[in-house]
Amino acid sequence: MIMTVRPDQSVPPEPRLATGPWRVDPARSHASFAARVAGYKVRGTLPLAGSALITEPIEDSSARLAARTSEISTGIPALDRLLAGPGFLDARAFPEITFTAEMLAWVPAGWRAVGRLRVRGREHELACQLGLHGPYSPYAPYSPHGPYSPHGPHGSHGPHGLDGPHGSHSSDGDEPTGDEPRGDEPTGDERPGLIITSRWVIDSRWVTSRPVPGLSRRIVMACSFALEPDA
Repeated sequence: MIMTVRPDQSVPPEPRLATGPWRVDPARSHASFAARVAGYKVRGTLPLAGSALITEPIEDSSARLAARTSEISTGIPALDRLLAGPGFLDARAFPEITFTAEMLAWVPAGWRAVGRLRVRGREHELACQLGLHGPYSPYAPYSPHGPYSPHGPHGSHGPHGLDGPHGSHSSDGDEPTGDEPRGDEPTGDERPGLIITSRWVIDSRWVTSRPVPGLSRRIVMACSFALEPDA
């Protein structure tokens, strides 16, 4: 998954990440998804938690993200119960979806994480490109409508629930849009926090135990999570 570069190609300098342990702030972090069923777009979110260890060299760094399947939210309670039930995510048997990053690398296109996604007890290899935004102060008050929130101008998912068979006026609703968030200026000497975004596509057969008529093979996933120093 690591790209090669010709000698005449221009490679942007590798950003410096502060080494040490980091934690995911669940209040500022979420995963979102979008899938089509019989022409309707189903969208929702899952809260994220986890941790990361940034090392030198950077390739030896590791991270783990976890989403509680019982807390899936589409804005429609009946649909939430269906998706968390045994026919889909089966939250009772598989309480978490996890992604464990086994390698972090800087390539010409930016940061890339390679690891394993575990869904319904099965692991799948996954490589995804990462967007790093910030810095922001992890000690600043969090606004649910601020630039990093799901509802703010840089949020990475659209409305919950169902869109009509002709789609909505937005894109997939899972990818950050607009300029990169600038973030709050860090205060004092503390390490500033980071917002990390990513987007990928998974096979819908990973999340269901049986064929579902009209369910598309593609489920678009995105995440936005805040890392803060784990002092």
